[in-house]
Amino acid sequence: MSARMSSRWLARLLSCTLVAAILLSGIYPFPAAHAAPPDRLAAQASPLDRAAQIADGDPDFVDDFSADDDAWETSYDSDTAVYYKAGALHISIDADNVLAWSSSDLSAADFLAGVEVSHAAGPLVNEGGLIFRYVDSDNFYVFSVSSDGYFVVKKLEEG
Repeated sequence: MSARMSSRWLARLLSCTLVAAILLSGIYPFPAAHAAPPDRLAAQASPLDRAAQIADGDPDFVDDFSADDDAWETSYDSDTAVYYKAGALHISIDADNVLAWSSSDLSAADFLAGVEVSHAAGPLVNEGGLIFRYVDSDNFYVFSVSSDGYFVVKKLEEG
């Protein structure tokens, strides 16, 4: 894939990510069974307009993972390891059908997230991405991309 094609694909992916993140943030709820009055809908900015507002502002949080500054949890157990190394936060999984993540105390109503995820080793049947609106290990949203380029936004509710 050429660099030009790759950057167009990435721009589309980030646009999808941004819109999905804003839609799932709660500011733009999914349509209800009955529609809101037209005058109320006209007063809301579109998701793309809201995304532009967020992107134009200064970020509240930036992390280049150059050091373990306690912003993200690290852990080790029999199947997973989460650790800092060489300017990255690594999540290693040594078992099939295991989900592992690192969490922080960050909180945001609406947000724009830019993340680089790479596959270092192991099976190509995998996913990497962001978990957001985390309540507990049975209730959260996840945006993930697989090594073959497919992406999805999922909601886990009650396990």
